[in-house]
Amino acid sequence: MGATPAGLLADRELMELILPGIRADFALSERYAYRAESPLELPVHVLLGDGDEHVDLDRAAGWALECATPPQRHVFAGGHFFLTDHQSEILDPMRRIVASHTAVA
Repeated sequence: MGATPAGLLADRELMELILPGIRADFALSERYAYRAESPLELPVHVLLGDGDEHVDLDRAAGWALECATPPQRHVFAGGHFFLTDHQSEILDPMRRIVASHTAVA
């Protein structure tokens, strides 16, 4: 997906450590079969990059089918790994979201 620096990919010892996990992730993804469940009865916030080649706006809209109430969509500039470029822009709204759904005793 283009987010891994070439120096890490060239590190044989590191690759021996992380490749089994990556292979397991891909194997799980290949075996996954969607199973419809009851809609989520909680607030859902969908974060995505406007230039993501793997999850576009239409695909992200699919979350509406999984939720009892429409999810809130937060679109950021960037691709699939927009999180790394917009950490502070994302963390501040995330803190507000969590705080708005957290009961104070």
